[in-house]
Amino acid sequence: MVMYMVDNRGYILIGVLLSFALLSIIVAPLSLSLTFSAQQSASAANRLTALELAQGKLEEMTSYRYEDIGPMNRESFPSPFGFFDFAVQVVVDCPINGLKKISVTVYYPDSGQAGEKNVSVTGARARR
Repeated sequence: MVMYMVDNRGYILIGVLLSFALLSIIVAPLSLSLTFSAQQSASAANRLTALELAQGKLEEMTSYRYEDIGPMNRESFPSPFGFFDFAVQVVVDCPINGLKKISVTVYYPDSGQAGEKNVSVTGARARR
């Protein structure tokens, strides 16, 4: 009985190359979805931070004396929140009772796009 050696060296190289090609086809969409998820997570974190800053600024404004509550132009928050800006609008809602409507708007960077977004929180302060 005579055995012949079959040369399989070329087939092994082709098998390895096909495996890498298949792996790259599977990994590419996964990496894109991970990148998208990271952007969405950063955007949600910025929105939550902006809401917390707006609520804090509203509470600060309502703690002022009634006469000292007034509108504020757009300003930046101190560090480490320097990327977040805020503006305050005050409207006397009911002049007889002296109810002031206070709206705090916080502007924050949008990590998914190049622009910015904003959130607003509104409260009221009555004359005591």
